[in-house]
Amino acid sequence: MPSSFFSTLLIKNGLRLFSLFFGLMPGMLLWACTPESEDKKKHHASHQPDIFDLPPPAERWYSPEQVKMGEKIYLQHCQSCHGDRGVGTKDWRTPLKDGSFPPPPLDGSAHAWHHPLDDLLNTVDKGLNHMPAFGDKLDEAERRAVIAYLQSLWPDGIYDLWHVRVERIRLKSSP
Repeated sequence: MPSSFFSTLLIKNGLRLFSLFFGLMPGMLLWACTPESEDKKKHHASHQPDIFDLPPPAERWYSPEQVKMGEKIYLQHCQSCHGDRGVGTKDWRTPLKDGSFPPPPLDGSAHAWHHPLDDLLNTVDKGLNHMPAFGDKLDEAERRAVIAYLQSLWPDGIYDLWHVRVERIRLKSSP
């Protein structure tokens, strides 16, 4: 594509951002400079949000017992490839000679959190690339326990993102 296309795109988007920013700025300044009403003061006194006023973390779907069982199964079947606490291999982003990739981190620092629970269960069940299938070695409760253990390693923010993705997928697929 000609460079003028990118220049035009940049200018149009830059103008949009400029308009959005300066279009909102006067209202934001007025809001920030307006004295707080008594209702606002009462609300702030009773509600001490964190700095970003974020909702609480999503409730985890698994129990502590599942995590404990999953850790034992992980140590027996998964740790040799995926490392201690699911940290993966050092060069997991670099393809092997056959084009596949080494075992990735499962601790929330890679892409496992992009996948719904059913996809994660399916991967454990059927395997993927060099990962063996565990469908004939582990029953469903054990496969869920392994995933529970791994998700227990995910920081709240990553788990929340996963939860939102799963809910979006669920809502899109429901009639």
